[in-house]
Amino acid sequence: MTLREVTRTVIKLVEDASGCSVVVSEDASVKTLVASRIARGANRIHTILYNPSIVKEPDYLICYQCGFILRLFGIPAADRVDLAGTTEGRQVVHRLLSAPDGPGKKLKLSSESISALRDQLFDGLMTQLRSIPIGFRVDA
Repeated sequence: MTLREVTRTVIKLVEDASGCSVVVSEDASVKTLVASRIARGANRIHTILYNPSIVKEPDYLICYQCGFILRLFGIPAADRVDLAGTTEGRQVVHRLLSAPDGPGKKLKLSSESISALRDQLFDGLMTQLRSIPIGFRVDA
């Protein structure tokens, strides 16, 4: 993988701002275009993975993910907020799906299917809430 000069520059900005290395890798198991993990706690490496069978030129996606990291590390640590789901939130979605008049019952889903749907809906919503507003700013 050969990255453009601008991409290497953005990666260096992230490393300088965060004090953590950025590792970019191809990973055919990634189900989306790109996935990333921001360094936290003892994990001192930002990881950006992209699926080479879907993405031929990953530079934009890599820079986009770096934008999320730069936005996070651009504010003091005490002021950072990390949106994360709770067990209670997941349980609320489960109750809604399992209610007598809920979609799980109407569709005659098994309890395993309701749990899978719960996870898909809850995790998807959390990803959207965490990513879309910031993503608009990063993209701009």
